[in-house]
Amino acid sequence: MTTILVVEDDDAIRNNITRLLKLEGYDIDSAINGALGLERAHQVRPDVVISDVSMPEMDGFQLLEAIRADKALASTSVMLLTALDDRASMRRGMTLGADDYLAKPFTRVELLEALQGLLKKKGRIEESIQTAVEAREDHLRRAFTESIGGRKLPDKFGLEAPAGAIPDQVIEATVLFSDIRNFTSLAEKLNSNEVAELLTEYFERCCEPVLKNGGRHLKFIGDGLMAVFADSLSGGSPLAAARRAVSAALAMTLATHEFRAWLDDRFGARGLPPFAIGVGLHSGEVTLCRLGTLNNRETTAIGDTVNVAARLESSSKELGWTVVASSAVLQRAGEGIQTGGMTSLAVRGKNSFVDVAEVVGLVTNLEDKQHGMATLTERAAEISVAVQINSEITARAVKGALQTKLSALKQHQFTPGQEPLRLKGYRLSRKIGSGGMTEVYLALR
Repeated sequence: MTTILVVEDDDAIRNNITRLLKLEGYDIDSAINGALGLERAHQVRPDVVISDVSMPEMDGFQLLEAIRADKALASTSVMLLTALDDRASMRRGMTLGADDYLAKPFTRVELLEALQGLLKKKGRIEESIQTAVEAREDHLRRAFTESIGGRKLPDKFGLEAPAGAIPDQVIEATVLFSDIRNFTSLAEKLNSNEVAELLTEYFERCCEPVLKNGGRHLKFIGDGLMAVFADSLSGGSPLAAARRAVSAALAMTLATHEFRAWLDDRFGARGLPPFAIGVGLHSGEVTLCRLGTLNNRETTAIGDTVNVAARLESSSKELGWTVVASSAVLQRAGEGIQTGGMTSLAVRGKNSFVDVAEVVGLVTNLEDKQHGMATLTERAAEISVAVQINSEITARAVKGALQTKLSALKQHQFTPGQEPLRLKGYRLSRKIGSGGMTEVYLALR
Protein backbone atom coordinates (compact mmCIF):
# COMPACT_ATOMS: atom_id res chain seq x y z
CA MET A 1 0.00 0.00 0.00
CA THR A 2 1.23 3.50 -0.84
CA THR A 3 2.15 5.52 2.26
CA ILE A 4 1.66 9.30 2.25
CA LEU A 5 2.88 11.70 4.93
CA VAL A 6 0.85 14.93 5.24
CA VAL A 7 2.72 17.81 6.95
CA GLU A 8 0.41 20.76 7.61
CA ASP A 9 0.02 23.07 10.62
CA ASP A 10 -3.60 23.98 9.80
CA ASP A 11 -5.72 21.32 11.52
CA ALA A 12 -8.68 21.70 9.15
CA ILE A 13 -6.60 21.39 5.98
CA ARG A 14 -4.53 18.50 7.38
CA ASN A 15 -7.63 16.58 8.47
CA ASN A 16 -9.40 17.17 5.13
CA ILE A 17 -6.43 15.90 3.11
CA THR A 18 -6.03 12.91 5.43
CA ARG A 19 -9.70 11.98 5.22
CA LEU A 20 -9.82 12.42 1.42
CA LEU A 21 -6.75 10.26 0.76
CA LYS A 22 -7.81 7.55 3.21
CA LEU A 23 -11.07 7.22 1.25
CA GLU A 24 -8.95 6.65 -1.86
CA GLY A 25 -7.19 3.71 -0.16
CA TYR A 26 -3.87 5.34 0.78
CA ASP A 27 -2.05 4.70 4.07
CA ILE A 28 -1.80 8.13 5.72
CA ASP A 29 0.45 9.55 8.42
CA SER A 30 0.60 13.21 9.47
CA ALA A 31 2.56 15.86 11.36
CA ILE A 32 1.86 19.45 12.40
CA ASN A 33 5.22 20.98 11.42
CA GLY A 34 8.38 20.27 9.42
CA ALA A 35 10.49 19.11 12.37
CA LEU A 36 7.94 16.50 13.43
CA GLY A 37 7.33 15.67 9.76
CA LEU A 38 11.00 14.83 9.28
CA GLU A 39 10.90 12.66 12.38
CA ARG A 40 7.83 10.80 11.08
CA ALA A 41 9.44 10.44 7.64
CA HIS A 42 12.36 8.56 9.20
CA GLN A 43 9.96 6.29 11.05
CA VAL A 44 7.36 5.45 8.36
CA ARG A 45 9.48 5.94 5.16
CA PRO A 46 6.59 7.34 3.07
CA ASP A 47 6.35 7.08 -0.71
CA VAL A 48 5.18 10.70 -0.93
CA VAL A 49 5.37 13.70 1.40
CA ILE A 50 2.69 16.38 0.96
CA SER A 51 3.87 19.45 2.86
CA ASP A 52 2.71 22.99 3.47
CA VAL A 53 5.37 25.68 3.00
CA SER A 54 4.53 28.17 5.77
CA MET A 55 4.89 26.32 9.09
CA PRO A 56 6.47 26.98 12.52
CA GLU A 57 9.66 25.24 13.74
CA MET A 58 10.69 24.11 10.24
CA ASP A 59 9.00 25.32 7.05
CA GLY A 60 8.32 23.25 3.94
CA PHE A 61 11.43 24.44 2.11
CA GLN A 62 13.64 23.42 5.05
CA LEU A 63 11.88 20.06 5.28
CA LEU A 64 12.40 19.48 1.56
CA GLU A 65 16.08 20.39 1.81
CA ALA A 66 16.53 18.02 4.76
CA ILE A 67 14.84 15.16 2.90
CA ARG A 68 17.03 15.62 -0.17
CA ALA A 69 20.19 15.76 2.00
CA ASP A 70 19.32 12.52 3.80
CA LYS A 71 20.42 9.43 1.88
CA ALA A 72 17.68 7.30 3.45
CA LEU A 73 14.93 9.70 2.33
CA ALA A 74 16.43 11.34 -0.77
CA SER A 75 14.27 9.41 -3.26
CA THR A 76 11.00 10.33 -1.50
CA SER A 77 8.61 12.29 -3.73
CA VAL A 78 7.65 15.70 -2.27
CA MET A 79 4.66 17.87 -3.16
CA LEU A 80 4.53 21.40 -1.72
CA LEU A 81 1.25 23.08 -0.80
CA THR A 82 1.18 26.83 -0.44
CA ALA A 83 -0.85 29.96 -0.88
CA LEU A 84 2.33 31.57 -2.24
CA ASP A 85 1.64 30.91 -5.90
CA ASP A 86 4.23 33.40 -7.12
CA ARG A 87 6.94 32.24 -9.53
CA ALA A 88 9.79 32.94 -7.09
CA SER A 89 8.40 30.52 -4.49
CA MET A 90 7.74 27.90 -7.13
CA ARG A 91 11.27 28.29 -8.51
CA ARG A 92 12.77 27.95 -5.03
CA GLY A 93 10.81 24.76 -4.37
CA MET A 94 11.81 23.20 -7.67
CA THR A 95 15.46 24.19 -7.20
CA LEU A 96 15.48 22.46 -3.80
CA GLY A 97 14.12 19.30 -5.41
CA ALA A 98 10.31 19.47 -5.14
CA ASP A 99 8.50 17.07 -7.46
CA ASP A 100 5.30 19.10 -7.72
CA TYR A 101 3.77 22.33 -6.47
CA LEU A 102 0.06 22.83 -5.72
CA ALA A 103 -1.33 26.27 -4.81
CA LYS A 104 -4.11 26.68 -2.27
CA PRO A 105 -7.04 26.51 -2.55
CA PHE A 106 -7.12 23.31 -4.60
CA THR A 107 -9.88 20.87 -5.47
CA ARG A 108 -10.10 17.17 -4.67
CA VAL A 109 -9.56 16.35 -8.36
CA GLU A 110 -6.46 18.58 -8.59
CA LEU A 111 -4.89 16.93 -5.55
CA LEU A 112 -5.61 13.37 -6.72
CA GLU A 113 -4.36 14.05 -10.25
CA ALA A 114 -1.15 15.60 -8.91
CA LEU A 115 -0.63 12.68 -6.53
CA GLN A 116 -1.23 10.05 -9.23
CA GLY A 117 1.21 11.89 -11.50
CA LEU A 118 3.88 11.80 -8.78
CA LEU A 119 3.44 8.06 -8.20
CA LYS A 120 3.69 7.34 -11.93
CA LYS A 121 6.79 9.51 -12.18
CA LYS A 122 8.36 7.72 -9.21
CA GLY A 123 7.78 4.36 -10.90
CA ARG A 124 9.35 5.59 -14.14
CA ILE A 125 12.36 7.02 -12.29
CA GLU A 126 13.06 3.77 -10.43
CA GLU A 127 12.74 1.86 -13.70
CA SER A 128 15.03 4.28 -15.56
CA ILE A 129 17.74 4.14 -12.88
CA GLN A 130 17.63 0.35 -12.86
CA THR A 131 17.79 0.26 -16.67
CA ALA A 132 20.78 2.60 -16.77
CA VAL A 133 22.62 0.65 -14.07
CA GLU A 134 21.95 -2.69 -15.78
CA ALA A 135 23.15 -1.29 -19.10
CA ARG A 136 26.41 -0.06 -17.55
CA GLU A 137 27.03 -3.35 -15.72
CA ASP A 138 26.28 -5.29 -18.90
CA HIS A 139 28.79 -3.11 -20.77
CA LEU A 140 31.45 -3.87 -18.17
CA ARG A 141 30.67 -7.58 -18.18
CA ARG A 142 30.95 -7.83 -21.97
CA ALA A 143 34.18 -5.83 -21.98
CA PHE A 144 35.77 -8.07 -19.37
CA THR A 145 34.57 -11.25 -21.07
CA GLU A 146 36.10 -10.08 -24.36
CA SER A 147 39.35 -9.24 -22.58
CA ILE A 148 39.60 -12.71 -21.00
CA GLY A 149 39.00 -14.20 -24.43
CA GLY A 150 42.07 -12.43 -25.75
CA ARG A 151 40.32 -9.76 -27.84
CA LYS A 152 41.04 -6.13 -27.05
CA LEU A 153 38.15 -3.70 -27.31
CA PRO A 154 38.68 -0.19 -28.71
CA ASP A 155 36.84 1.11 -25.65
CA LYS A 156 38.05 2.97 -22.57
CA PHE A 157 36.44 0.35 -20.35
CA GLY A 158 38.27 -2.64 -21.83
CA LEU A 159 39.84 -4.47 -18.88
CA GLU A 160 42.68 -6.95 -18.75
CA ALA A 161 42.88 -9.99 -16.50
CA PRO A 162 46.09 -10.14 -14.43
CA ALA A 163 48.78 -12.43 -15.83
CA GLY A 164 48.44 -15.97 -14.46
CA ALA A 165 45.20 -15.19 -12.64
CA ILE A 166 43.83 -18.09 -10.61
CA PRO A 167 40.71 -18.46 -8.50
CA ASP A 168 40.99 -16.88 -5.04
CA GLN A 169 44.27 -15.13 -5.77
CA VAL A 170 45.34 -12.96 -2.82
CA ILE A 171 47.31 -9.78 -3.55
CA GLU A 172 48.42 -6.66 -1.71
CA ALA A 173 46.49 -3.75 -3.22
CA THR A 174 44.83 -0.39 -2.74
CA VAL A 175 41.09 -0.27 -3.39
CA LEU A 176 39.34 2.89 -4.63
CA PHE A 177 35.62 3.44 -4.14
CA SER A 178 33.80 6.47 -5.54
CA ASP A 179 30.16 7.53 -5.50
CA ILE A 180 27.98 10.36 -6.81
CA ARG A 181 26.43 12.52 -4.10
CA ASN A 182 22.60 12.41 -4.00
CA PHE A 183 22.39 10.58 -7.31
CA THR A 184 18.76 9.58 -6.77
CA SER A 185 17.68 13.21 -6.34
CA LEU A 186 19.56 14.11 -9.49
CA ALA A 187 18.10 11.22 -11.51
CA GLU A 188 14.56 12.14 -10.48
CA LYS A 189 14.73 15.17 -12.76
CA LEU A 190 15.81 13.16 -15.83
CA ASN A 191 14.24 10.49 -18.01
CA SER A 192 15.81 7.05 -18.55
CA ASN A 193 17.76 8.05 -21.67
CA GLU A 194 19.11 11.15 -19.96
CA VAL A 195 20.19 9.17 -16.87
CA ALA A 196 22.04 6.72 -19.12
CA GLU A 197 23.63 9.62 -21.04
CA LEU A 198 24.76 11.29 -17.80
CA LEU A 199 26.25 8.09 -16.37
CA THR A 200 28.04 7.24 -19.61
CA GLU A 201 29.57 10.72 -19.92
CA TYR A 202 30.59 10.79 -16.26
CA PHE A 203 32.10 7.30 -16.19
CA GLU A 204 34.04 7.85 -19.41
CA ARG A 205 35.62 10.97 -17.94
CA CYS A 206 36.36 9.45 -14.52
CA CYS A 207 37.50 6.01 -15.66
CA GLU A 208 40.20 7.48 -17.89
CA PRO A 209 42.44 8.68 -15.01
CA VAL A 210 41.76 5.43 -13.12
CA LEU A 211 42.95 3.29 -16.03
CA LYS A 212 45.82 5.67 -16.80
CA ASN A 213 47.09 5.26 -13.23
CA GLY A 214 46.95 1.47 -13.42
CA GLY A 215 43.55 0.80 -11.88
CA ARG A 216 42.15 -2.61 -12.83
CA HIS A 217 39.09 -4.79 -12.20
CA LEU A 218 36.78 -1.80 -12.49
CA LYS A 219 33.30 -2.55 -11.26
CA PHE A 220 30.25 -0.31 -11.56
CA ILE A 221 27.87 -0.52 -8.63
CA GLY A 222 24.89 1.67 -9.42
CA ASP A 223 26.35 5.18 -9.64
CA GLY A 224 29.51 4.01 -7.85
CA LEU A 225 32.87 2.82 -9.13
CA MET A 226 35.37 0.39 -7.62
CA ALA A 227 38.92 -0.15 -8.87
CA VAL A 228 41.94 -2.13 -7.66
CA PHE A 229 45.52 -0.79 -7.75
CA ALA A 230 48.28 -3.38 -7.21
CA ASP A 231 51.95 -3.64 -8.14
CA SER A 232 51.22 -6.96 -9.85
CA LEU A 233 48.63 -5.27 -12.12
CA SER A 234 50.49 -2.09 -12.98
CA GLY A 235 52.10 -3.29 -16.21
CA GLY A 236 55.61 -2.83 -14.87
CA SER A 237 55.18 0.65 -13.33
CA PRO A 238 57.56 1.05 -10.37
CA LEU A 239 55.27 3.56 -8.67
CA ALA A 240 53.59 2.28 -5.53
CA ALA A 241 50.00 1.17 -6.06
CA ALA A 242 48.80 3.42 -3.24
CA ARG A 243 50.46 6.45 -4.84
CA ARG A 244 48.81 5.71 -8.17
CA ALA A 245 45.45 5.32 -6.41
CA VAL A 246 45.84 8.74 -4.77
CA SER A 247 46.77 10.20 -8.16
CA ALA A 248 43.67 8.64 -9.71
CA ALA A 249 41.39 9.95 -6.96
CA LEU A 250 42.63 13.53 -7.38
CA ALA A 251 42.42 13.30 -11.17
CA MET A 252 38.85 12.00 -10.83
CA THR A 253 38.00 15.09 -8.79
CA LEU A 254 39.35 17.31 -11.56
CA ALA A 255 37.42 15.32 -14.17
CA THR A 256 34.26 15.75 -12.06
CA HIS A 257 34.86 19.50 -11.87
CA GLU A 258 35.09 19.66 -15.66
CA PHE A 259 32.06 17.38 -15.97
CA ARG A 260 29.97 20.01 -14.16
CA ALA A 261 30.47 22.34 -17.15
CA TRP A 262 29.07 19.62 -19.43
CA LEU A 263 26.21 19.06 -17.01
CA ASP A 264 25.34 22.78 -16.92
CA ASP A 265 25.47 22.99 -20.69
CA ARG A 266 23.35 19.86 -21.19
CA PHE A 267 20.85 20.17 -18.32
CA GLY A 268 21.32 23.72 -17.04
CA ALA A 269 17.61 24.54 -17.15
CA ARG A 270 16.51 21.43 -15.25
CA GLY A 271 17.33 22.61 -11.71
CA LEU A 272 19.63 19.66 -10.93
CA PRO A 273 21.20 19.54 -7.43
CA PRO A 274 24.93 20.38 -7.20
CA PHE A 275 27.04 17.54 -8.60
CA ALA A 276 29.82 16.13 -6.42
CA ILE A 277 31.57 12.84 -5.68
CA GLY A 278 33.22 11.13 -2.73
CA VAL A 279 36.23 8.79 -2.85
CA GLY A 280 37.49 6.28 -0.29
CA LEU A 281 40.95 4.61 -0.39
CA HIS A 282 42.25 1.72 1.69
CA SER A 283 45.24 -0.64 1.34
CA GLY A 284 45.67 -4.25 2.40
CA GLU A 285 45.06 -7.82 1.29
CA VAL A 286 42.54 -8.26 -1.53
CA THR A 287 41.16 -11.55 -2.81
CA LEU A 288 40.46 -11.79 -6.55
CA CYS A 289 37.69 -14.26 -7.40
CA ARG A 290 36.31 -15.44 -10.72
CA LEU A 291 32.55 -15.20 -10.39
CA GLY A 292 29.66 -16.01 -12.72
CA THR A 293 28.61 -18.86 -14.96
CA LEU A 294 31.03 -21.16 -16.75
CA ASN A 295 30.71 -19.19 -19.99
CA ASN A 296 30.47 -15.73 -18.46
CA ARG A 297 32.88 -15.29 -15.57
CA GLU A 298 34.28 -12.01 -14.33
CA THR A 299 37.01 -11.25 -11.84
CA THR A 300 35.96 -9.24 -8.82
CA ALA A 301 37.75 -8.10 -5.67
CA ILE A 302 36.43 -9.09 -2.25
CA GLY A 303 37.62 -9.00 1.35
CA ASP A 304 38.04 -6.71 4.33
CA THR A 305 40.11 -4.14 2.40
CA VAL A 306 37.31 -3.72 -0.14
CA ASN A 307 34.71 -3.32 2.61
CA VAL A 308 36.74 -0.72 4.50
CA ALA A 309 37.34 1.31 1.30
CA ALA A 310 33.59 1.35 0.71
CA ARG A 311 32.96 2.48 4.31
CA LEU A 312 35.52 5.27 3.99
CA GLU A 313 33.79 6.54 0.85
CA SER A 314 30.49 6.51 2.72
CA SER A 315 32.02 8.39 5.66
CA SER A 316 33.23 11.15 3.33
CA LYS A 317 29.65 12.46 3.24
CA GLU A 318 29.58 13.08 7.01
CA LEU A 319 33.12 14.41 7.10
CA GLY A 320 32.51 16.82 4.22
CA TRP A 321 35.67 15.63 2.47
CA THR A 322 36.23 14.65 -1.16
CA VAL A 323 38.99 12.03 -0.83
CA VAL A 324 39.29 9.96 2.39
CA ALA A 325 42.42 7.79 2.66
CA SER A 326 43.38 5.42 5.46
CA SER A 327 46.73 5.62 7.22
CA ALA A 328 47.69 2.39 5.41
CA VAL A 329 47.38 4.22 2.08
CA LEU A 330 49.39 7.23 3.29
CA GLN A 331 52.18 5.01 4.61
CA ARG A 332 52.51 3.19 1.27
CA ALA A 333 52.04 6.20 -1.02
CA GLY A 334 55.35 7.86 -0.22
CA GLU A 335 56.21 11.53 0.19
CA GLY A 336 54.29 14.49 -1.16
CA ILE A 337 50.74 13.54 -0.12
CA GLN A 338 49.04 16.76 0.95
CA THR A 339 46.42 16.27 3.64
CA GLY A 340 43.79 18.37 5.36
CA GLY A 341 41.78 17.08 8.29
CA MET A 342 42.58 13.87 10.15
CA THR A 343 40.41 11.69 12.38
CA SER A 344 39.67 8.12 13.45
CA LEU A 345 36.58 6.31 12.24
CA ALA A 346 34.72 3.39 13.73
CA VAL A 347 34.12 1.19 10.69
CA ARG A 348 31.00 -0.97 10.86
CA GLY A 349 31.92 -4.65 11.08
CA LYS A 350 35.34 -3.95 12.64
CA ASN A 351 36.16 -3.80 16.34
CA SER A 352 38.89 -1.20 15.91
CA PHE A 353 39.14 2.34 14.58
CA VAL A 354 40.70 3.30 11.25
CA ASP A 355 42.89 6.41 11.14
CA VAL A 356 42.04 8.48 8.07
CA ALA A 357 43.03 11.76 6.45
CA GLU A 358 41.55 14.12 3.90
CA VAL A 359 43.74 14.09 0.77
CA VAL A 360 43.83 17.49 -0.94
CA GLY A 361 46.86 17.22 -3.23
CA LEU A 362 49.98 15.36 -4.32
CA VAL A 363 53.39 16.91 -4.92
CA THR A 364 54.87 14.90 -7.78
CA ASN A 365 58.53 14.09 -8.28
CA LEU A 366 60.58 13.31 -11.38
CA GLU A 367 59.76 9.60 -11.24
CA ASP A 368 56.05 10.41 -11.06
CA LYS A 369 56.29 12.57 -14.18
CA GLN A 370 58.19 9.87 -16.04
CA HIS A 371 55.30 7.48 -15.45
CA GLY A 372 52.36 9.61 -16.53
CA MET A 373 51.54 11.73 -13.47
CA ALA A 374 52.72 15.08 -14.86
CA THR A 375 49.12 16.33 -15.01
CA LEU A 376 49.03 16.62 -11.23
CA THR A 377 51.94 19.07 -11.35
CA GLU A 378 50.86 21.02 -14.42
CA ARG A 379 47.30 21.45 -13.13
CA ALA A 380 47.95 21.47 -9.38
CA ALA A 381 46.10 24.76 -8.88
CA GLU A 382 43.07 23.49 -10.80
CA ILE A 383 43.01 20.26 -8.79
CA SER A 384 43.17 22.24 -5.55
CA VAL A 385 40.16 24.31 -6.63
CA ALA A 386 38.30 21.19 -7.81
CA VAL A 387 38.81 19.45 -4.45
CA GLN A 388 37.77 22.58 -2.52
CA ILE A 389 34.56 23.09 -4.54
CA ASN A 390 33.61 19.41 -4.34
CA SER A 391 34.18 19.40 -0.57
CA GLU A 392 32.15 22.60 -0.14
CA ILE A 393 29.19 21.04 -1.95
CA THR A 394 29.40 18.03 0.37
CA ALA A 395 29.89 20.18 3.48
CA ARG A 396 26.81 22.29 2.69
CA ALA A 397 24.69 19.15 2.45
CA VAL A 398 26.17 17.83 5.71
CA LYS A 399 25.54 21.14 7.49
CA GLY A 400 21.95 21.25 6.28
CA ALA A 401 21.31 17.70 7.41
CA LEU A 402 22.91 18.37 10.82
CA GLN A 403 20.85 21.52 11.41
CA THR A 404 17.74 19.58 10.52
CA LYS A 405 18.67 16.82 12.98
CA LEU A 406 19.30 19.36 15.75
CA SER A 407 15.96 21.02 15.06
CA ALA A 408 14.18 17.66 15.20
CA LEU A 409 16.06 16.83 18.41
CA LYS A 410 14.56 19.81 20.23
CA GLN A 411 11.05 18.54 19.47
CA HIS A 412 11.72 14.86 20.18
CA GLN A 413 9.69 13.44 23.10
CA PHE A 414 11.78 10.28 23.78
CA THR A 415 8.68 8.19 24.44
CA PRO A 416 9.14 4.46 25.30
CA GLY A 417 9.07 2.16 22.26
CA GLN A 418 9.82 5.00 19.83
CA GLU A 419 12.75 4.57 17.45
CA PRO A 420 15.73 6.48 18.93
CA LEU A 421 17.22 9.48 17.17
CA ARG A 422 20.64 9.04 15.60
CA LEU A 423 23.17 11.85 15.30
CA LYS A 424 26.72 11.66 13.93
CA GLY A 425 27.30 8.04 14.93
CA TYR A 426 25.41 8.26 18.24
CA ARG A 427 22.04 6.90 19.37
CA LEU A 428 20.31 9.38 21.68
CA SER A 429 18.29 7.70 24.43
CA ARG A 430 17.00 10.58 26.58
CA LYS A 431 17.38 14.22 27.58
CA ILE A 432 19.26 14.70 30.85
CA GLY A 433 18.76 18.42 31.42
CA SER A 434 19.08 21.97 30.14
CA GLY A 435 20.11 25.43 31.26
CA GLY A 436 20.96 28.73 29.63
CA MET A 437 21.92 27.93 26.03
CA THR A 438 22.85 24.28 26.69
CA GLU A 439 20.91 21.03 26.43
CA VAL A 440 22.39 17.70 27.57
CA TYR A 441 21.44 14.28 26.22
CA LEU A 442 22.45 10.72 27.03
CA ALA A 443 23.85 9.03 23.92
CA LEU A 444 25.46 5.73 23.02
CA ARG A 445 28.12 5.54 20.32
